[in-house]
Amino acid sequence: MEKMTSFRIIILLAGLFKIISADKHCVMSTFHLSCTFDISENRSLSIHKTDIKTLDLSGSVLNELVRLFVKEYINVEELNLSNCRIRHIENGTFSDLYKLVKLNLSDNLMKSFNTDSFQQPNALSVLILSNNLLTHLDSFPFENFPKLRALDISGNGLTYLSESVIHVIITNSFMTFHADRNPWDCQDSHWKAYLDKSQYLRRSFCVTNFPSALANFRSKSKYNNGLYTSTDNCSRPRETCGFSRCK
Repeated sequence: MEKMTSFRIIILLAGLFKIISADKHCVMSTFHLSCTFDISENRSLSIHKTDIKTLDLSGSVLNELVRLFVKEYINVEELNLSNCRIRHIENGTFSDLYKLVKLNLSDNLMKSFNTDSFQQPNALSVLILSNNLLTHLDSFPFENFPKLRALDISGNGLTYLSESVIHVIITNSFMTFHADRNPWDCQDSHWKAYLDKSQYLRRSFCVTNFPSALANFRSKSKYNNGLYTSTDNCSRPRETCGFSRCK
């Protein structure tokens, strides 16, 4: 029996329908989407997954992201999986999405990002990992993401950056890097030697209110005993930030 899933979805597709933007009730099966555009008149449209260019599944409850869930969207260019309570991404999940250039995985519950979820190399240009539970990016292979131009890791639990990330910050002038709202530890041995050698890096991460060339690095929040406190003085368990839009 073909598995059916019902959820709120926003789609943007191109083809015989010219351009259609919809924010409607849809039912997804393995091979197509059936979307109701006017519930009162029960009008619907069956949409093949290969027609979809932009897919917004934000707010769905997924927990684990597997290849079977997205493999049919072979022409998708932008995929929004924010606020889906994702904890784990399976190896090869995005390997069939050769045209994917923007991926939003913000506001989830990932403690690490599985870079093996992509084919290598890939076409990804924008990767948003903000407001997760990331504690390190040690194994991020930038060489497998040759077109990456924007990486957002803000609002995580990162205390240091690995050598590969630091190298990209220093040498890649085309990269936009967002890393505010992390509890950076400038005494951490993983990167202290680089901070001591580079006034640029130390000012960017360790000097309060320094006007860094790295946009928006200054932290306006803090972590205390597992609680996330923002400028509005609102505290909540860090674990809930994955799906309640902690700002």
